[in-house]
Amino acid sequence: MRRAQTLSAKTAITLGLLIGCAVAFPSYASSAATLTHTNTAQLTALLAPSSGRQRFRDEIKSVEEMLPRLVDRGAALFLLAHDYARLGEREKALDLLKQCMALMEGFDPTSDAVFAPLHDDPEFLHLVESARLQNPAIHQAHVAFTIAQKDLFPEGLAVDASKRVFFMGSEYHNKIVRISESGEVTDFVKEGTYDLMPVGGVHVDPTDHSVWCATDPGKENRSEIVHFDAQGKLLERYTPSTPGPHALNDLVLRGRSELDVTDTEGNHVFRFDRETHRFAELNLGRPVFGPNGITVSDDGNLLYVGDDLGVIRMDLRTHVARTSSRRRTTQWLGSTACTGMTMGWLGWNTVRAHIA
Repeated sequence: MRRAQTLSAKTAITLGLLIGCAVAFPSYASSAATLTHTNTAQLTALLAPSSGRQRFRDEIKSVEEMLPRLVDRGAALFLLAHDYARLGEREKALDLLKQCMALMEGFDPTSDAVFAPLHDDPEFLHLVESARLQNPAIHQAHVAFTIAQKDLFPEGLAVDASKRVFFMGSEYHNKIVRISESGEVTDFVKEGTYDLMPVGGVHVDPTDHSVWCATDPGKENRSEIVHFDAQGKLLERYTPSTPGPHALNDLVLRGRSELDVTDTEGNHVFRFDRETHRFAELNLGRPVFGPNGITVSDDGNLLYVGDDLGVIRMDLRTHVARTSSRRRTTQWLGSTACTGMTMGWLGWNTVRAHIA
């Protein structure tokens, strides 16, 4: 998900961690009758401002040029529909949505406020109903624990398996909380400490129980990766040296010397060398659009990156990368020890891939 849109659409959240298991793709239980109401102010905020329209035009041009070569057209069509909707081009957005939905790959525009201008269109309502019928619920999740602070707005969740605790960042309160196995919540890094910006991805280093996080630019326009020791004391922090904009999002550790992080705003994936403290952009075989979730296989050989066009798998031994089609994603995730990545086009769902 792109945080700029997400933050404007959700103002207060009570968190319940949902633990579920999907055999294939996630369920979509919404219907035309449950379309969310978007007021005029919210819709205006979602439409691209005049200063940002060219960026959407540039993205549209890039995706349209790639479209004939893509194995999976569905994700690209959905992204194009989204961008045209942000530009206020309703008819073009609806036409692209129809092409996307005809592929029956599980896309669902219901909960995306960008498509609110289409909510009174009979063709759009038919698409929504078709999505619900094509993708019935296949498993129900249950609440593992609830955070009492309703406006925490968590983006990242990490686990220290040996200590049996969770760590969760806050986009609203610029802090990290620690959650015990019994559900007790305490501040790991308190709000207002270390001038921390909104916290996105969080990751625990199992070798020393230290915690890494990535932050949004925030009011200081400073997106960075930050490292804390096991007690929450600041150890180090770093920002990309390349020109912005940047919004470092999710991150993953690979061994003791590397850290990989997505840059959703800048459309980059960086490798951070923990010894030289330098960022280097990864070549993933194609441009990335809104990269978000990232993880590595348990053996450290395969890197997975989710963006608006699907999931890129890079073999870190050969540096060969390719994008999955939606039909192959489950096979890929099920053929290696790889868990923990949320893919941008899966909607508001929590997914756990069972590794056979």
